[in-house]
Amino acid sequence: SSGNLSSGNLSSGNLSSGNLSSGNLSSGNLSSGNLSSGNLSSGNLSSGNLSSGNLSSGNLSSGNLSSGNLSSGNLSSGNLSSGNLSSGNLSSGNLSSGNLSSGNLSSGNLSSGNLSSGNLSSGNGLKLKSVMM
Repeated sequence: SSGNLSSGNLSSGNLSSGNLSSGNLSSGNLSSGNLSSGNLSSGNLSSGNLSSGNLSSGNLSSGNLSSGNLSSGNLSSGNLSSGNLSSGNLSSGNLSSGNLSSGNLSSGNLSSGNLSSGNLSSGNGLKLKSVMM
């Protein structure tokens, strides 16, 4: 907490107020930690599960989220602008005021999540099963 993690692996700790700029989080689980005011700009989250953490005011701008599950976290005021969400499930999270502008959502399920006041422009939606509550 409160430090910079630039080129190392963070597998089972809490990252609360530091910047994670160029490190890879590939096979670790982040299950009960909050990422509230840090920027994740150029790191890859490829096979880790983010199950009960809140991502409230951080920007995810150029990272790939390819095979991880985001099941019960809230993404309320962050921008997802150029990342690919290809095979992950977003099942019970709220996306209320974030912009999804140039990312591809190709084979993920969006069921029981609220999408209110967000812009979806120039993205590809393929095989999307949506049940909007």
